[in-house]
Amino acid sequence: MTTDNVVLVGVDGSLESLEALRWAVQHAAHSGARVHLVIEEAEAIVREANVPVTSALETGDPTGVLVELSREASLAVVGTRGGGGFADRLLGAVSSALPAHAHCPVAVVPQHKEGSAFTPVRRIVVGVDGSDSSRKALTAAVVAAHLWNAELTAIAAVPIAAGSGALAWLPAAVDHEEVVNAQA
Repeated sequence: MTTDNVVLVGVDGSLESLEALRWAVQHAAHSGARVHLVIEEAEAIVREANVPVTSALETGDPTGVLVELSREASLAVVGTRGGGGFADRLLGAVSSALPAHAHCPVAVVPQHKEGSAFTPVRRIVVGVDGSDSSRKALTAAVVAAHLWNAELTAIAAVPIAAGSGALAWLPAAVDHEEVVNAQA
């Protein structure tokens, strides 16, 4: 597997993971990417869309496996919840951990409600902090928003506290004292 236009999808058989797979297939069809599955049974969904596909049956911790495979992918896609024991959680363990540790951008596909039209992308949200990895994520988000004609929201979280140490994230040209005094 190469890093050139590969969409990595973790499928555990849950409805959420199958929705993530369907989303990934539509993304691959729009972007000309190849889909790499972590479970073979999902290949039929990809083949129906005439998208190139590879698959592998991996063993080990699902998050660890996907993080390692993300080194060779241009995008990783997972559903919001898998088939684990904490099915009532808003996000599953993999969908919570993968975005923080993956080596490529990650799409977390929300649960699809039966009876509603499945729209792959209406809105993209990306976190930015000025780091190299967040710049790459922002670039990928801009490309995806253009590809899908979707709304893009970039979120920057900064510490809110008193004192100049909390203001270290401000650019050098900003007068830190002025900002502190304005908050008082």
